[in-house]
Amino acid sequence: MAVIGGATALAVVAVAGVILVPKYLGGPSDPGCKAYADTALGAYNKAIDDLNAEAPKAALDTDMATVITDLTNASAQAQSTSATSTLNALLAEFKVVRADVVLGSVPKSTVVTLNADSAAADKAC
Repeated sequence: MAVIGGATALAVVAVAGVILVPKYLGGPSDPGCKAYADTALGAYNKAIDDLNAEAPKAALDTDMATVITDLTNASAQAQSTSATSTLNALLAEFKVVRADVVLGSVPKSTVVTLNADSAAADKAC
């Protein structure tokens, strides 16, 4: 049992090391990915939380504007084709969502699409 427990612990540490070390020590090398990780991702998370909580329209619009600004900056700084493409896709989706917010109705499926676009940006970066 001790051997199995030790092997499991070692596997968990190895997986954590593979995931966390590059993220926190190396960071993204593409400037657009760095901007995405440094500012846009936090703004993205706040906007998603607002969407899930059905926050007031004014707060959601403000947070959407921040995400759009941060993603625009990140996309402009991106140098790799994959980073530029995925950041632009996420930016385009947030522009659609912001327009939906202005109209007063954001479909629930929108959060799923945003999460998929964010996952693609995470992978590219």
